[in-house]
Amino acid sequence: MGRKARHWVVTDTHFNHDAIIKACGRPTNADELIIGAMKKWCAAQDWIIHLGDVIFYQYPKIAEILVQIPCRKILVLGNHDKKSKNWYMNNGFHFACHSFTWENVLFTHKPVVQFPDDIDYNIHGHWHNNGVEENPPSFWSTKTHFKLAMEDVNYQPTCLDKIKAIMDKRNGK
Repeated sequence: MGRKARHWVVTDTHFNHDAIIKACGRPTNADELIIGAMKKWCAAQDWIIHLGDVIFYQYPKIAEILVQIPCRKILVLGNHDKKSKNWYMNNGFHFACHSFTWENVLFTHKPVVQFPDDIDYNIHGHWHNNGVEENPPSFWSTKTHFKLAMEDVNYQPTCLDKIKAIMDKRNGK
């Protein structure tokens, strides 16, 4: 019997986006690193939650990429995800949405300003490795927001249990 299902989180993969290499100091093989890491860590029983900004320009290639990753996939649409939710679901994602909640967590692309009832924290992408958390907007806090950036996690998926443990520690739980 295989291991228990895990939930992984990635964001801002920006596949086929040459400008992101320069803008964020990514290695030229960042696409291959991200895909390789997801293939390595994600098993068939797992879920991967992608927090948006999946691919640029060569949209049909997303199906070729996603078929290589053996788990189920959720997409939270980002500001650069220009196709419809159905398009993404017809091209490799099992579900696509603008945001969703699970237990006490809100998953979004951009950080939220206002929290819905019963939400303790927000896991988001969008900010990359631009240092915004060193001088964040007034609504943002490390106690309520978890900023994920591929550049900060060595282009690897991050286990949701690890994020939850970090957030619990930040909040003294």
